[in-house]
Order: sequence, then structure tokens, then C-alpha cells
Amino acid sequence: MRLLDTVERSVPAAAIFLLLCAAGAGLAWWGRSALADARSHFRAAMQNQQGSAAELRQLQAGLPHIKQDIADYDVAAQKGGWAAEDRRRFSEDLTQLAQALRLQKLEYSVAPQEAYAANGSAGHWMRSPLEVQLGLQHEGQLLSFAEAFPTLPGGLPVLHSCRIARPQNGDGKGNLLAECKGSLYSAAAPDRTAP
Repeated sequence: MRLLDTVERSVPAAAIFLLLCAAGAGLAWWGRSALADARSHFRAAMQNQQGSAAELRQLQAGLPHIKQDIADYDVAAQKGGWAAEDRRRFSEDLTQLAQALRLQKLEYSVAPQEAYAANGSAGHWMRSPLEVQLGLQHEGQLLSFAEAFPTLPGGLPVLHSCRIARPQNGDGKGNLLAECKGSLYSAAAPDRTAP
């Protein structure tokens, strides 16, 4: 009987031992999993901090450029150069250019301003799409117009494309009709609250 008593006593002890080992293994697995999660969260937080620090350095590096842009804007505005859009001045000078080139016809339209971002960087720049129709005696007038067009004040006018055709209705407004599309770029007043 003594052997049976020993076996009866050792079975519960072995079961308790196995149960404790299983619980210890479960705790070890949970601890390892929690440690891996904590490491993952720590790495993500470090990357966010490094990204924020890099973004801050980038913004600080751009600050002198912002201050220079404001100074350039002020100088351009004082000289009448590329600053805020001045459609009246642009219109007057466009008409004078057409007269100087002896164009037979000048019609144009300038659409409302819209925000413009160059190379994905938003700034204080605006864009007004425009269309111009010219009555020409010869193709050379279009070349002269395209050369003089970007120098007009009131913004920065840019021609994107032009096409020449013979007028369909024979209205006597030139031998050729040129239709051009472009943009009038301008600078909006900078935010003077920037540091």
C-alpha cells in the first residue's frame, strides 16, 4: 500500500507541477509578446520623433527663404514688377503691344484667379488662365508678340500654346488668325505674421 499511497500523492503534485510549468510558459510567451509590442511601439515613436525633428529642421531651413520672398515681393511691388495682379495695367499694355505690332485684331479673356502650386509646393502664387486671339498679316507678328508678351507688367504673363489658321469668315481682320492660351501668374500679398 505504501507504493499506492506514494503514487496517489505524487499524481496531484505532478499535476500541480505541470500546471505551474504551463502557467509559467504562458506568462513567458505573453511577456515576450508584450515586450515585442512595446519595442514596436517604441520604434514607431522614435521614427515619428525623428520625422518631426526633420520636418522642423526643413521648416527652419526655409524660414530665410520666406523672409527673402517677402522682401522680394516688396521690392517688386515698389518697382511695379511681378507682384499682385494688376489686370487694368496688363490690359492697357497688351492693347499698346498690339498697336505697336500693328495687329489687325486683338481679343482676349482672363479667367478668375486661382491658387497655384509649383512642383507641389503651395505658396503665395496665383494663376489666371487667359486666351488671346490675334489678327495677323504674317507669322512674324506672332513671333514678335510671343517675344514681347512675357515682359508685360501687371503680373507674369506666359503663353503655353498658340495655333495659326486662316480666318473662315473673311472678316478682313488679318490674313491669319492666331489663338493662344496662357496664364497670368502673380504673387498674392505674403503673410506678414510669419516669424
